[in-house]
Amino acid sequence: MAFTTRFVDGSETGYPLGKILCVGRNYAEHAAELNNPVPSSPLLFMKPATSAVELESPISQQFTHGEVHFETELALLIGERLSEASAAEALAGIAGAGLALDLTLRDVQSALKEKGHPWERAKAFDGACPLSRFVPVDTDTDWASVYFHLDINGQRSSRAASLATCCSRCPRCSKR
Repeated sequence: MAFTTRFVDGSETGYPLGKILCVGRNYAEHAAELNNPVPSSPLLFMKPATSAVELESPISQQFTHGEVHFETELALLIGERLSEASAAEALAGIAGAGLALDLTLRDVQSALKEKGHPWERAKAFDGACPLSRFVPVDTDTDWASVYFHLDINGQRSSRAASLATCCSRCPRCSKR
């Protein structure tokens, strides 16, 4: 069954889920933990629509390929088709904000990276991107003040991060 994007009130957003575009190594502290360099420009990768599942549902998938890591990410719902957009056009195209988990089969990724192979198998599997419902946003949203974190069973599982912190190298995100 196809994933349906919804607002926090449960209503459908009306936007079909296309590709899930991800920014890798955008947290300098996490990149350092993995001994990865922080790139000077965004490292982009995609997850297929089949990787999207509801974040509110328990993750019950059985992982048989080694260790699974997750990162809490800000998810932006883009409400219009954009290509080669200016910063103003990109910001105006954001229809909602939510949270996502970027699930990674870390052992698979490490083996692929050692061979210089693409690591899609470690990132793009079915269920690899649990998504929350989206909060509607408008062009007046102060993105530098957006903070997010993940609690699991009432316990803080990831550091609170701000959009400005994770994307400080991206002038489109850090400027108000």
